[in-house]
Amino acid sequence: MNKVVIVTGGTKGIGAAVTEQFINDGDTVCAVYGSDDAAAQELRDRLGDRLIIRKANVADYDSVQAVYNEIYKELGRIDISVHAAGVELSKPLALTAPDEWDRVISVNLTGTYNCSRCALKKMIVKKYGRIINISSVAADMPNIGQSAYAASKAGVNSLTKTLAKEAAPFCVTVNAVAPGFVSTLLSAPYEAKYKDMIPARRFAEPREVAALVKFLASDEAAYITGSVYKVDGGL
Repeated sequence: MNKVVIVTGGTKGIGAAVTEQFINDGDTVCAVYGSDDAAAQELRDRLGDRLIIRKANVADYDSVQAVYNEIYKELGRIDISVHAAGVELSKPLALTAPDEWDRVISVNLTGTYNCSRCALKKMIVKKYGRIINISSVAADMPNIGQSAYAASKAGVNSLTKTLAKEAAPFCVTVNAVAPGFVSTLLSAPYEAKYKDMIPARRFAEPREVAALVKFLASDEAAYITGSVYKVDGGL
């Protein structure tokens, strides 16, 4: 059956690959983005009418709630919510300003809370749902300069595991996917430097992360909840 899917950060990188995976499988997707209007429109033009585009700040609860309420009112349900919106920061803690710390935590962790809460409230009513958070291997294998980013993703993992227990009685599963190095436009300059660190000797393709997200969103994964799955080439 056609599913209704919301993907935050859904117009670029991993989020865009997730959006495309669901669209190609016949689902209706609302891709939420923060600022890049051109990327959003390009994806809409390429993927067609089943793609809905909405602009929102995931760090702001009211902004997120407005999108979830609108999609629920328009389509009658929200079956799957994938939270891929995120920001990175590579800076030693002593040089990380309070506003930089706050931005990373607000988008990556508070943003995941905002989206998870809005999704869960709709899913509980229907007694069905899939919540999938995009985390990172940095949550438990951080590099120097990743204090804020690693802390935010470790928080996402703990939120995932706790919410899974709370949501299970309502037939809602909650899992996280934790990629390692992924080949995107932003990561391209680093591939030559870091790929030899990875046993697989390459970065992941975004579609490889999206494939796992799609499985965790499927009915076949109904008994999988509270887990964090790495996609890291053996890193």
